[in-house]
Amino acid sequence: MFKTYNVDSDHKLVETELYQAQMNCIFSEPILEERIIQLRTGFYNRMIKQVNVDLSHLEDEIKQKKESVAKPISYSEREVSTNIIALDGILNEGIS
Repeated sequence: MFKTYNVDSDHKLVETELYQAQMNCIFSEPILEERIIQLRTGFYNRMIKQVNVDLSHLEDEIKQKKESVAKPISYSEREVSTNIIALDGILNEGIS
C-alpha cells in the first residue's frame, strides 16, 4: 500500500561508510616515476622561459618511454627495472 506522505527511509545512503569514505577521500600523489617525469618537464619549461635554451631531444622516443612507465605491483627488481630503464632514457638520453 502506498502512503501519501513522506516517510523516512530505513536506509540512508549518506550515512553509510562507503558514501562518507568517497566524500572525504584524499587523492594520492602520482607514482614516484610520474613525479620525476613531471619535474623534468617543469625544469625543461623553466629553461626555455628563463634562459631561452631548449633541452628537448628525441621527443617521440621519450613519449613512448613515458607510456611504458607503470606502477609496479610489488617492488621487485624485475618489475622496477623496466621503469628504471625507461627513466634512464627519459632523463639522460632525452636531453639535448
